[in-house]
Amino acid sequence: MQMVLQLRKLYMYCLMVTLGFSVQAQDLVGKSYEQQQSELTEAIFQAQSNNDIDQSLILLLQQIQLAISADDTVKIQEYLIRVRALKDKVSNPQTVFSSSLELSQIYRHLELLDQSLVEAEQAEVKAKEMREPELIVQALRNKGYVYKALKQNEDALMTFLSALRHQSSTDTMTQASLMRNIADAYSKINELVSSARYYEKATAILKAYPDKKLLPQTLIILSKTQNKMGDYAQALININQALSISRTYFHQAQELDALTVLSILHRKLGNYEDALKYGLQALALYKKLDDPNGFAAAANSIGLICIHLEQFDNARNYFNQILLLNKSEVNPKYRAAAYRELGKLIIDTEPSKGLSYVKQAHAIFTQLNDLKGAGTALKNLGNIYIRLGEIDQAQTTFGQAIDLFTSIQDVWNKTDTQIQLAASLVKTVPMQAAESALASLQTAQEIGAQSLEFDAYNVLQEAEEAEEAVGNYRQALLYAKQKQTLSQHLRTESLNKKMAEMNIVLQVEKKQYALAQAEHEKSLLEIELNNKEHQLILLKKDNEISELTIKYQFIINILIGLGVMVVLFFIATKFFAIGKNKV
Repeated sequence: MQMVLQLRKLYMYCLMVTLGFSVQAQDLVGKSYEQQQSELTEAIFQAQSNNDIDQSLILLLQQIQLAISADDTVKIQEYLIRVRALKDKVSNPQTVFSSSLELSQIYRHLELLDQSLVEAEQAEVKAKEMREPELIVQALRNKGYVYKALKQNEDALMTFLSALRHQSSTDTMTQASLMRNIADAYSKINELVSSARYYEKATAILKAYPDKKLLPQTLIILSKTQNKMGDYAQALININQALSISRTYFHQAQELDALTVLSILHRKLGNYEDALKYGLQALALYKKLDDPNGFAAAANSIGLICIHLEQFDNARNYFNQILLLNKSEVNPKYRAAAYRELGKLIIDTEPSKGLSYVKQAHAIFTQLNDLKGAGTALKNLGNIYIRLGEIDQAQTTFGQAIDLFTSIQDVWNKTDTQIQLAASLVKTVPMQAAESALASLQTAQEIGAQSLEFDAYNVLQEAEEAEEAVGNYRQALLYAKQKQTLSQHLRTESLNKKMAEMNIVLQVEKKQYALAQAEHEKSLLEIELNNKEHQLILLKKDNEISELTIKYQFIINILIGLGVMVVLFFIATKFFAIGKNKV
C-alpha cells in the first residue's frame, strides 16, 4: 500500500512538471540519482502493465529530466527514443500538449533547436485546438524562446507579440513575464524605445502585484536599456529604486547588479567619484560573498574609473588583483580585459611585458569568439606599436581591428580605429590619411559622436599641414577653424552636461526623498491599521466575554430558580405529609 501511494505521489509530481513546473531531480523524493531512476522505472513498468500510455509518457519525460540533471548522455538518448515511439500513441489532448511542450524544452536544453521548434509548434497547435488561453500563451512563449535560441530575433518578437491577445486570461506573473519577453526581443533588434516601453509595463504590473524580487530585476534591466538610449535621468531614478528595494528585502544579487549599473552610469556621466564609490561597494560585497567572477568584473570597472581619475597606480593594482585570482574560478574574459588595459598602462615602463599582456588579451578573446573584445585588444595593440615606433605593424593591426568591427557592425569602434589608422599614415602618406580621416569624420557626424569628430579634425589638420609642399595652407586653416569651433562646442556641451548631471542628481534625490516619505507614511498607516485591528480584536473579545457572561448569568438564574423550586417542592411535600398525619 505504501508503495502504491509513493508511486501515485510520483506520478502527480511528474504531471505537474509537464504542465510547466520547473524540474529539479533532487526534489523528486530526496534520494540518490540511481534510487530515483529505479523508482521511476518501476513506476513506468506499473503504468505499462495497466496499459496507461499517458502515465508512461509523463514518467519517461521525467526520467529524461533526471538524466539531464545528472548529465547522463546515454540514458538521455535511450529515453528520447522511447518517448518518440510512445508519443505517437497518445490521444489525450492535454497529454499531447504537455509532452510536446516538455520535449521542446528538453531539445532546447540539449541545443537540438530544429527538433525543439517542431515540438513547440505541435504544442501551439494543440493548445489552440483546446482553446485554452493560458496554454496558448505558454506554448507561444516557449516557441519564442526557441526562436531566440536560434538567433531569429524578429520571429521571436512576433511570436511573443502574438501571445498578447490571449494574456488577459492569464495570471499576473505570466503577464509581467510576457512583457519582459517582448521587451527583451525588442532589445535584441535594437528597438530600444519599444523595449523600454514594455519593461515599463512589466514594472507597473510588478509594482501592483507586488513582487519584491522580480521588480528590482526588471528595474535594473529597464535602467540598462535607458542607459543605452542616453536617458540617464530616468535610468538613475529606476536604478536607485531597484537598489532601495533590493536592500530593503535583502536580495543581494539584485543589489550587486544595481551597484554595478550605478557605477557605470556615473562613469558615463563623468561623475567618477560617485562611480568609484558604487564600484567599491560592489567590490566589497563580491569579496564578502567570495564570488571571484563578480570581484573580477567590479575590479575591471574600478580600474577604468581610476584611469579617468588619473590614479594610474590604483588602476594597475586593481587589474593585477584580477590576474592573481585562480584561473579555474574566473571567466577568461575578465582576465583578458585586465591584460588589455594593464598592457596599455605599463607600455612606457615595461614595453615587452605590456606588449605581451595585450597579445595575451587578444588570444583569450579570440579563443572565446568575443569579436568585440578581440577588436579592442587589436586597437590597443596598434597604439602600442606606434609608441614603439613600429608603424607598419601598427597599420596592419589597425586594419585587422577594423575588419573585426565591420563584421559585428560596431560603427563607433570601427570609426575610432580608422581615425587612429589615419593618424599613423599622416607622416608617410598624408593625402591617404586625409581621405581616411574625412570618411571617418562623415561617419562620426552621422552617428553623433562628437569626440570622434574632434579626433578626425586633428588628423585632417595634421595631414593638410604635412602637404606644405603643394601649398595647401588654406585647407589646413579651414580644418583648424572647424576643429576650434567644435572644441568650443564640446566645452559648452561639457558645461551643459555638468549642469544636467546636477539636475539629474537633484531630481533623483527628490524622488528618493518622496519615496522615503511614502514608505514612512505607509509604515505609519500599517501601524495605525494594526492598532485598529488590535482594538477590533479586543472589542470582539469584550463582546464574546459579555455574551458569555449573559449566558452564564442566565444559566445561573435558571439553576437558582430550579433550586428554589426544588426547595419549595420539598417544603410543600413535607407540609402536605404533616397535614395528612394530623388528619
